[in-house]
Amino acid sequence: GKVRKVVLQNKNDKLQGFVEMDNVEQAIEAKAQFNNKHIYTSSCKMAVQFAKLQTLDCTDPSCTKDYTLPGAEIPKEGHVPKPLAAPHKPQFQHPAMQAYQYGAGTEQGGAGSVLLVNHLDERVRPEELFNLFGTCGDVMKVKILFNKRDSCLLEFRNPAQAKCAKDMLQGCPMYGKNLHIMVSSKQYITIASPNIPDYQDSGLAKEFPNSQLHRFKDESS
Repeated sequence: GKVRKVVLQNKNDKLQGFVEMDNVEQAIEAKAQFNNKHIYTSSCKMAVQFAKLQTLDCTDPSCTKDYTLPGAEIPKEGHVPKPLAAPHKPQFQHPAMQAYQYGAGTEQGGAGSVLLVNHLDERVRPEELFNLFGTCGDVMKVKILFNKRDSCLLEFRNPAQAKCAKDMLQGCPMYGKNLHIMVSSKQYITIASPNIPDYQDSGLAKEFPNSQLHRFKDESS
């Protein structure tokens, strides 16, 4: 349907979004289509409810968008507009960035940098694991075990980011299964294997050493 206004706000350290549709029928259809759906593959599930508000206040341009104003750019179908900024909360900082700034894990690699993740669905691909775990730290390598497809190894930039990922994503649902995460005894991941020389070609392993999607390379990331 036609979106009139969008507002983002923080409530109890959680980000909420309000969307004002053109009419009640479109709002009902949007709720039916998007409730309990994931924004990303198997993550960021939306809980859509009807708000008590009759209309939205879009006075703060940093976290609102009013498409009813003259000259407002209305996104075309299939076009992804520039995202709104979340309301500014200077007192909050992502745990992985805290670990970087306070020096808890600035040294790259080493003991504690590799996680072992169990209870994977066999449909999961390395890129999906990179996207999910990359919200907590810079994932350098992903290796789904060849003879145990429900398990994988992930190597992070440093132990602090690996610990952050373990703490924040323990039990996270993915493809209907809850992830079980533990610190591996390995200090790094070797993609190539004498028994499986074409491991990377199998699609079960991938390296991301210089990915532009790394969020925690420096303080400005």
